Amino acid sequence: MKSPIRDIASPHLIALAQECIDECASGHEDCGAFSVILDQAVLPTRLIDCVDPTHPRLVMTEKDQRERYLALSYVWGEPQPHSTVRSNVSVYEREIDFSLLPATIRDAIYVTHALGFRFLWADTLCIIQDDEEDKGHEIGKMRHIYHSAHVTIIAASAEKVSDGFLQARSHLSQSALDPLHSDFRARGDIVLPFICPQDSPTSTGESGESEDHIATQPPEVGSVRIVPESPRDPLLRSLRSSSELGPIDSRSWCMQEYLLSPRSLIFTARTLQFRCQTASRSVGDSLCNIGPRKSDLIPSMLFLEDPPPLSPGWAGDWRKVHKAWLGIVRDYSGRATSLPSDKLPACAAIAEHFHRAIRSDYLAGMWRERLLPGMLWWASDGEELQRPTVFRAPSWSWAAVDGQLGWDISHSVASQHPGPSSERMLAEVVRCDIVLEDAALPFGRVADGSLILRASLLRCRVSAELKRASPDWPSSRRILLQSPRQAQQQDGDEVDTVTQLFGEAVFDCKNDTDSENKRVWAVPLLYDCLTTDGINPDECAHKTQGILVALADLTTSELQPVGRSIYRRIGFFCLPFMAPERYDNRKNDPAVKLRQALENGEYLSEDITLV
Repeated sequence: MKSPIRDIASPHLIALAQECIDECASGHEDCGAFSVILDQAVLPTRLIDCVDPTHPRLVMTEKDQRERYLALSYVWGEPQPHSTVRSNVSVYEREIDFSLLPATIRDAIYVTHALGFRFLWADTLCIIQDDEEDKGHEIGKMRHIYHSAHVTIIAASAEKVSDGFLQARSHLSQSALDPLHSDFRARGDIVLPFICPQDSPTSTGESGESEDHIATQPPEVGSVRIVPESPRDPLLRSLRSSSELGPIDSRSWCMQEYLLSPRSLIFTARTLQFRCQTASRSVGDSLCNIGPRKSDLIPSMLFLEDPPPLSPGWAGDWRKVHKAWLGIVRDYSGRATSLPSDKLPACAAIAEHFHRAIRSDYLAGMWRERLLPGMLWWASDGEELQRPTVFRAPSWSWAAVDGQLGWDISHSVASQHPGPSSERMLAEVVRCDIVLEDAALPFGRVADGSLILRASLLRCRVSAELKRASPDWPSSRRILLQSPRQAQQQDGDEVDTVTQLFGEAVFDCKNDTDSENKRVWAVPLLYDCLTTDGINPDECAHKTQGILVALADLTTSELQPVGRSIYRRIGFFCLPFMAPERYDNRKNDPAVKLRQALENGEYLSEDITLV
């Protein structure tokens, strides 16, 4: 393993980075297809001319102008008083005062020039920040800007724009990772001495010195740094994880910039990394090579100029794309935005990118063809979710809440035994309407939305006690569901303990758990088989999943039907059980009976409106 290269701004490291870029463009088979596309990409509206890096200027590109350019991804972290605004556009087109720019922008200009490129795109200068029309137009092109950039510079080490990212990196101290290995002393870099080899002696040395004189010289002692390389070592796992991305890993806007970039130079807190669709590694092999996380990568087919449409079903590409989407949204849900209203706009470019292959209606963060499974999210890791004070999305959409969410990505979408027997819908989407804030931005902000499901509405009773923590739902509560007989009674509100229809529930927000004065219903959405790689579905756990709803506060909405009860989502529920076809003694399990009753129509179905 080579010694870490910590002088990030050195010409030597920049040259090594250029080698990585060239190797990817010409030598990576999986990257080759979009390399041709990048070379033919139309330039963004404005770019920074970096020919003279100390005297940059803003350039208005010509229509259909094509040339390679770089893009910058970074965290603002503070106001930028010298951004482009309407009053200084003409000034910046002549020259931008380099001394006024924050360190991260200056560093990006230097890297662009050092790599031999002329143009750089950075939002603070290439978008007119006080022009809402221009902002909307440019944000709508965000997918093309990052997808078409030859390379994206990711300032992963900078917590704010004034920090910069080209400082020399320091060694990781041996105490830095103490919490990871309390019983092992070498937590960080391990420094070992070694004797530097001397020239092979001859009768006289190259300098004319005698062999005896060389032999009597004291050996020169050097040092080598070793980074733990075992796959089980927590340090390596942390390097493989997003923690190496630093502050950008917690920001919503940065995620789409990171994912949509075919190639990235990532200036981490430790060193410089190069990432493309084929590999992720430290430049110059300064640290152990690190393969990209699967959840980091958008399927390569989506980087094609015209990806083939995916037929709904269980073919490999369909399953791969939907699994990647759920993984991305799960990651994205825990990220922060400065403005609560940016929840959907900050991932709009990713949604647009996936839509090119999925080609299904995009409904406030959900795909119409997977609307029912997409609604089965829950508050992950026992975290309390928060709802914004102003409407942002319908209650059934993940975009309606803030906080880390979980999905059961291991179900049929990821199964090696996919098919109709693995997933059965217990509800039907009758109608789903979304009102966009701007019709020209189909993946952007939502002004209103409603969903009508034809499903069973089961009254349920919620336990006040938290259920014993489980890995999937650490803060779940026990709920008791109505039997078919109880649901068919005239008032339909009775819930007793005779049937023992118990399930696990996770409420979305803290005030949703206050069920003493609230009527709560369960809406089963699908029955699923939780498969494991290499295991037949008949030998795996099965479960019925759905959402919990309560009566919605009747506020004005153009989508609410007149004279019908309106509900809103307040949580998620699950009834797990073993496959009855495999284990005869499970046929009388109440959870099995519930699934059979739902499939046989013993519970009445009705049209349920959710907002």
